[in-house]
Amino acid sequence: MRFLLYDLAADKVFAPEINSFRRKLGLNPVHRVWGRWLNSPQRVIGLWPEWFYAAQPDWPAQAVVTGFIEYDGPPNAAARDPWHAVSGSDYLGQAPIVFTAGSACFAAPDFFAAACEACEILNWPGVLLTQQEKQIPKTLPRMVQHIAYTPLGKLLHHAAAIVHHGGIGTAARALKAGIPQLVMPMAFDQQDNASRLVRLGVAASIERENFTPQKVAAQLRALVESQSVLERCRNNAKHFECDNAVKRTCDYIEALL
Repeated sequence: MRFLLYDLAADKVFAPEINSFRRKLGLNPVHRVWGRWLNSPQRVIGLWPEWFYAAQPDWPAQAVVTGFIEYDGPPNAAARDPWHAVSGSDYLGQAPIVFTAGSACFAAPDFFAAACEACEILNWPGVLLTQQEKQIPKTLPRMVQHIAYTPLGKLLHHAAAIVHHGGIGTAARALKAGIPQLVMPMAFDQQDNASRLVRLGVAASIERENFTPQKVAAQLRALVESQSVLERCRNNAKHFECDNAVKRTCDYIEALL
């Protein structure tokens, strides 16, 4: 029953886009995307690079990894220009700290409340990035702004650091931007992603029950003031300079056709 529920949920989220694309190719629609299609006997592709998570002995023989692939969704008319969004405060010239709990998180008011207080402790500008406005405190400190949506990759190139949930997409964009990360993992692969970021030397991890304004501020200060962390951030960002993840992924798919 549990896996059937996963199938139903996955079909609701993924099947419309997949089947829309399949129709353009003259293919029949697919159902039970999670249970029947997740582990293909022909090819399983992991969209992360080997330097982040290399192949393991217990992986199926048909599994490969190709690299991070950026996708910010379809064009959004409500998107804010990232530089305009972070430059209109009294802290012009100081790169902000970005806080996001992920697009699928609907219950993180404690996360954003602690973010606001941490910015006040640090006297540092912050950007709260979420489309769930009910999670945002009604009154924001003068150094904190809320943005409902803007392409994360572009925003992070103007940021000093990011505090997030440990989602693989968010982690990849922060790695590419070359900025420190503070991770509060909540579910799924997030704990593992946090551990890998910490081992790379670009992040710190903090459990949700310890996510207090004082501890968040202390961790952020340690990250942004550490020259060794900043150097490792810059070094890991170099992995993206010659990235060909999209081509490698397409080559694997087309080889099956």
